[in-house]
Amino acid sequence: MRRVLILAAAGMWLVSMAATVFAEDTRDPKARAGTGPTMTVVADKRAIVPGAEVTVDVFISNVTDMSVYQTAMKVTGGETGEVTIKDIKIDTKRSDYVFGEAQVIKAEALHSGQMGAMQMTGAVDVSRPAYLGTYTLQASLSAKGTFEIGLEVGNSTFLRNSGGTAIAFRPGKAAAVAVGAVTVDRIDDSTK
Repeated sequence: MRRVLILAAAGMWLVSMAATVFAEDTRDPKARAGTGPTMTVVADKRAIVPGAEVTVDVFISNVTDMSVYQTAMKVTGGETGEVTIKDIKIDTKRSDYVFGEAQVIKAEALHSGQMGAMQMTGAVDVSRPAYLGTYTLQASLSAKGTFEIGLEVGNSTFLRNSGGTAIAFRPGKAAAVAVGAVTVDRIDDSTK
């Protein structure tokens, strides 16, 4: 019960922090130039059939003094149908997890498509890509076309430093995932 209350409190705190992020001036010239903090998404597949799943990992690089993050995904494109979030997970056991083995409070909210974490003490400096979390998405049976899976930029995705100040970042390119029927050019029947 205590863990549930702590997670609920962390989730509410992350949402309240998001409400103030863009009230501050976060127009960092380094972020705009592409040399500052960058948040990227990487899909495990470039093409799937309708009804199938695709996993997208989120990474951060080139950031200093980061102690809090929150991400949200958006899916655009496609000709028909949709690709929706089915699961959200922050795997703190991964060797490339941004906060390593530090004590964190994490929140995963499937209903809003958001996830985030806060390091309890201190902050991290990251140069190469470090893992933030994983989204599992599923194409509807009527889905067809190329869908762009990327970060929802705005008050749903943010970084904060150890003093609680917003850290400007640049969102990387969205992952393009083609959804459609698999075509077979040639069937190998040599096993008969």
